[in-house]
Amino acid sequence: MNIIHSQRFRIFWYAHFLIAISLGAMWLSGCSQPTAPTNSGDGQSNAPAPTREIAKTPTWSQASNNLSESQEIKYSNRSLSALELVELRKALELRVLVQVFQAHAHRQDLHPQLQSFIQEAIDSIYSFGTQTRWQELHAKGKAVQEQLADDPDPIVEYYIARSLHSQTKMGEAALAAQRAIRLFRKYSYPSYFVVMSHRIFSESFLSSPDIGIQAGDASRNPMISDYKQAVQHWLQKDLGETGDEHRIVYHIFTKVVKDFPDENDESLAELQEFVTNECQLPPWLQEMIIGQLYSARAWASRGHGYAYSVTENGWKVFQEFGAHSGEHFRKALAINPHFPESAYEMISVSMTGQDKDSPRDWFNRCQKIQFDFGPAYSSLANALHPKWGGDFNAILALANECL
Repeated sequence: MNIIHSQRFRIFWYAHFLIAISLGAMWLSGCSQPTAPTNSGDGQSNAPAPTREIAKTPTWSQASNNLSESQEIKYSNRSLSALELVELRKALELRVLVQVFQAHAHRQDLHPQLQSFIQEAIDSIYSFGTQTRWQELHAKGKAVQEQLADDPDPIVEYYIARSLHSQTKMGEAALAAQRAIRLFRKYSYPSYFVVMSHRIFSESFLSSPDIGIQAGDASRNPMISDYKQAVQHWLQKDLGETGDEHRIVYHIFTKVVKDFPDENDESLAELQEFVTNECQLPPWLQEMIIGQLYSARAWASRGHGYAYSVTENGWKVFQEFGAHSGEHFRKALAINPHFPESAYEMISVSMTGQDKDSPRDWFNRCQKIQFDFGPAYSSLANALHPKWGGDFNAILALANECL
C-alpha cells in the first residue's frame, strides 16, 4: 500500500513539474496563445496568434509624464499574456511611486539615490532575482536609510522588507514590514503600500512556528484588524488602478483573503458586507471580489480536509456560499470576457459540484482567453486529484498535453 501511495505521489508532483516547465517556457517566450492549433473542447480550434511586441517597464521620467493621461476605465479587447501582465504591474507600481515622491517634496535632495534604489528594487522583484541580488538590494536600502538618519523613508523600508522576505529571513522581514506600515501611516502614503506591507508581515509571521519570538512583541490580532482597515480604505478611497490594472488588484486581493485565518470568518464577512454595500468598485472587479469572498468563506466553513472530516453545517454553508461565488464569477465573465480570472475561478467551483459544467470545460474557456494563465493549469490538476473524483493518470495526461 505504501509503495502504491509513493508511486502516486511521485506521479502527482512529476505532473506538476511538467506543467511548471511548460508554463515557464511560454512565459519566457511571451506568448499567450498555443504555438500549434489545439482543440479547446468546444469544437473550435485555437490557431496560433501573431507575435506581439511586449511593452517594457517605463523609466521614472516616462512614468511622470504618464500621470497626466486619462484614467478612465478602458479594457483591452484581448487578454494580456503573463509576461505583459508582469510588465503592467511594474509600470503600475512605478507610477504610484512617482505620485508619492511628487507629493513628498522634502525628499528632493535624495531623489537621485532613492529613484535609483527603487528602480532596481522593482526590477529585482519582478524578475528572477538571485539570493546575491537580494542581499545587495538589502545592503543598498540600509545605506540609503542611513543617509536619511532620523527621517527614514517608508518606501525604502518596504523594499528592505521585501528583500529580507525573498532571502527567507522571516523574522527580520516581519519587523521591517511593521516599521514600513507605521511610516506609511505617519506620512499618509497611499494605502496600496500599507496593504502590500501587511502581506509581507502576514506571510513572514505564518511561515515558521517561532516567528512570533523572532518578531518581538508582534501580535497577530491587532495586525489583522489594521490590515482589514487598510484594505477597506484602499478599495473605497484610494483605488487608482484602472483598465487592465483591475486584474492586478484582483490578484492582490486573492492573496489578501488568504492572509486572514480560516477561523476568522467574521473578518471575511465584514469585508464582504463592505464591498457589497459600501464600496463602489468597477463592475468586473466588484463581482470578482464578492465571488472571491464567498469562495473563501465557503472553504473556511468546510475546511480543507477529506469529506469525512466535514460537519453537516460545514457542508451546508460550503454549498450555499460556493453556489453564490459561482453566480458572481459568471457575472464577471459576462462583463469582461477578455479576462481569464472568472473562468479560472469557476474551475474550483465546478470541481466541488456547484456548477453544471465540468472543471475541464472551464479550463478550456480560460485557456482560450489566455493560454499561458498558469493558475488554471494548477487548478485543473487539483480538480483531477482522486480527492475530487479524478485519478493520477489523468493528472499525468494533462502534464503530457502541456508539452
